[in-house]
Amino acid sequence: MPFFSIVTIGCANVNEILATLDSVNSQEFSDFEHIVVISRVSLLEKEAIRCSKRFEKRVHIFDEDTGIYSAMNIGTMRSNGRYLLFMNSGDFFSSKNSLSLIHQQVINWHSHACPKCYAFAGYQIYDKDCYLRIPTVSSAHRISIPHQSFIAPNPNYFKTNPIYFNENNPISADSQWIKANVLQYGCIYSCVPVSIMTLGGISNRPSLMYLRIQFVSGNVKKLVLGALKLALGSLIPRRLYYLFLAFLNPSNLYLGRVDSPCCVISVGSSVSRFRHILLKS
Repeated sequence: MPFFSIVTIGCANVNEILATLDSVNSQEFSDFEHIVVISRVSLLEKEAIRCSKRFEKRVHIFDEDTGIYSAMNIGTMRSNGRYLLFMNSGDFFSSKNSLSLIHQQVINWHSHACPKCYAFAGYQIYDKDCYLRIPTVSSAHRISIPHQSFIAPNPNYFKTNPIYFNENNPISADSQWIKANVLQYGCIYSCVPVSIMTLGGISNRPSLMYLRIQFVSGNVKKLVLGALKLALGSLIPRRLYYLFLAFLNPSNLYLGRVDSPCCVISVGSSVSRFRHILLKS
């Protein structure tokens, strides 16, 4: 029984799938299984993934031609580890000892009778701009945690009520899943970064779909804020849009420019003193 089940959803871009496999396989902590659910990839590309040096015995590949959140639910149902972590294609661990850090935190607080969720910070990159996103909770309705840095108890192992992603709500399915897990299990928070993700996806850019969902749900505040973000995003370049949001959001720290995700670690080390202060507070 592995300690972690890492689930990766790969869709169309084989290079991103292989890059994430490289990041996962490079971890010093090795007690994990890696479940890869892929879709819209040709037979030749699937075979290339299976035959590559990234493919190991603990990597299980499933071919499912379905949506991203349906694929994430499939990964959850097929997982065997104690804890779940979603590291989608194009996402990376921030260092080779990221899983070791997560494991140590879990061991410090672990209770089989009362398992917890664990939320860490994560790096975010857009057009070489690097941000440090810190997990924040202001209330049960205001939870901001990058899903690449969020670890949840696996209901298959702990025999608890399963929590699945809402396949009909692609805009906020991540945040809803995280919130549901936090409310069910509770959560331990850390400001140490363990992951890297690229901004610009459907869940972190302004869209009409988001406004439609908030209108149907009757959430006036989110509807107004979403409309303002959509207007701002259409008036200024996307890079300036994310810089502006980071200026408004104290949990997103702008760290500067990087040449590649590999350079994030050296940039992040410049704010290590700030991270230690946060951890003490």
